[in-house]
Amino acid sequence: FTIAGTGLTSLKPAIGDIFGQRGVYGDADRDGTVEDDFVYWSDSRDGNLVSDYLSQRESVETREKDKVRAIRRMSDVCLVGKMNHVFLLAAPPLARKPFAMRELPMGVGRGPISQQGTLATDDAVYWMGKHNLHRLTLHGEIEDLADQIRPTITSLNQAKIEFCVAGHLPSQNLIAWAVSPSGVTNRTRLILYNYKTGECFLATRTRNAFWNYFDSDV
Repeated sequence: FTIAGTGLTSLKPAIGDIFGQRGVYGDADRDGTVEDDFVYWSDSRDGNLVSDYLSQRESVETREKDKVRAIRRMSDVCLVGKMNHVFLLAAPPLARKPFAMRELPMGVGRGPISQQGTLATDDAVYWMGKHNLHRLTLHGEIEDLADQIRPTITSLNQAKIEFCVAGHLPSQNLIAWAVSPSGVTNRTRLILYNYKTGECFLATRTRNAFWNYFDSDV
């Protein structure tokens, strides 16, 4: 979709979410210029309008020049994720700007791999990283969840891992990712994490997309 505004012909974001009654966008094309290391936000209650694109954005530029890969709202904060960096947007009630941003301490390769591979629940954000599964808690801590199957995740088809998709099965306390094993182009492997017990599971099942509830015979 395309967003318009003053002095702005078109802003075409690849990813986004709704936070603080505004659209928050990343990995954008602004009037033909790729600005994939900026985060833009819309006017209040109007996700299709950016009145002043110079003030309604925040830079997340890093040395690696990696693009913004995930934007997910969780409660009163919003995650902005890159491969090696994670930022938090918050909405301070008395500030002149609608959002304030800070970077969380994190190691290389622990950031989100993609928007569709990142999923927010009521109290956490889960994502597929390059070598592990990760979780951001309400306390702002980033946790590694799948050290026991880290070699399995590392051995996935690296050319396809960006296209993994995540889903949530609340009835069984599971977060699941559909991924492509090495040498396979389709998503034929499921990696599941039980957030009550901390257990990880592997299953063989082809999935192209997930939703909040899918069949319990996973």
